[in-house]
Amino acid sequence: MQGDRTRAQALFDLGERAERSGDPGGALGWYDAATRADPGHSAAWQRRCGLLRRLDRAEEAHAAAQAFAAALPGAAAAHAEAGMCLMVLHRTDEAVAAFERAVKIDPGLRTAWRSLGVALGKLGRFEEAFRCFDRAEGRAPEAPPPPARRDPELAAAVHDRLAALQEAGGGFTHISADGPFSFKAALAVLGFLLCDYDMDGVVVAVSRPAQMYRQALSRRAVTAHPPHYIEVAASPPKATDDGTAGGAGGDRAGPTAGDVTVLSAFEPDRIAASVRAALQKVAARYGGEEHFVLIDDLAAMEFYNGADVVRRFCSGFFGELSGLGIYTFAVLPDGKAQLLGTALSVPPARLRVEGRWLAGA
Repeated sequence: MQGDRTRAQALFDLGERAERSGDPGGALGWYDAATRADPGHSAAWQRRCGLLRRLDRAEEAHAAAQAFAAALPGAAAAHAEAGMCLMVLHRTDEAVAAFERAVKIDPGLRTAWRSLGVALGKLGRFEEAFRCFDRAEGRAPEAPPPPARRDPELAAAVHDRLAALQEAGGGFTHISADGPFSFKAALAVLGFLLCDYDMDGVVVAVSRPAQMYRQALSRRAVTAHPPHYIEVAASPPKATDDGTAGGAGGDRAGPTAGDVTVLSAFEPDRIAASVRAALQKVAARYGGEEHFVLIDDLAAMEFYNGADVVRRFCSGFFGELSGLGIYTFAVLPDGKAQLLGTALSVPPARLRVEGRWLAGA
């Protein structure tokens, strides 16, 4: 009834206020009351599930997601929430099924397509994962591209930017590209850094599994010093007492497996420390003089932590790396440039990668 919806919205507003004021227990109580007042209040269900995940109460979050799906079986968001909870519980096969239900109900739910791609990537189903990321970026699914063909305009733009950075002794660059081309733009810049400039460095993979970068780069760049990857995942696998892989579904153990470090998307403060450790590792391994850090999608980090947290992270992190002479790149749509914060005293340099430069890449 309308009265129930009105009361549920008032309770939901109280929950949001409690969450903002640092009272998660109170917020959970208000969200629960809102769903009891109106089981169709989708936002209250979503906020309750997400808050329980952030509090590391994964089993409760999954139970809430199941109740959400039972109350609103036709809501794509309900099945997407169930998938997120299953990912946290390392029940990756079940998460895939939940995300597939979500995108079947709402093929336009891009966050569910992206999460489905991550889950498929964790299971080693990379070709399917690529197609999901295409859908998440708003384009029809397509097969992975053939080996890269460099566009002369792209080469000129990248070389001009790298020349300016070398003259300055390092610094920060905002790489912007239209959504469907953001992954290709990151790969293209990595190819130049690894091959043309013989750098070693670190890739912070926020929106895709690290293995997808390795697979794509293997067809585009031959290098004796591949980067170290920091995979920022919604559900990083946990290490067992002996350091071997924990969880199910083939997930890697944390914090480090070979050349990949897996971190929680809800702990951005750990990214900076892990990047510093990874830079020391690659410098010691390869003995290079110039090092890079590339973050592939800060907008995805906003999805997990909110804009204010991302801005604070960027202001400290990019400023620190620039001061150390590290060549730092962040892939971010133009419309999200405000997430870069105030790391630099002047507007950050931008490398605009045009889609037509990557059409054959």
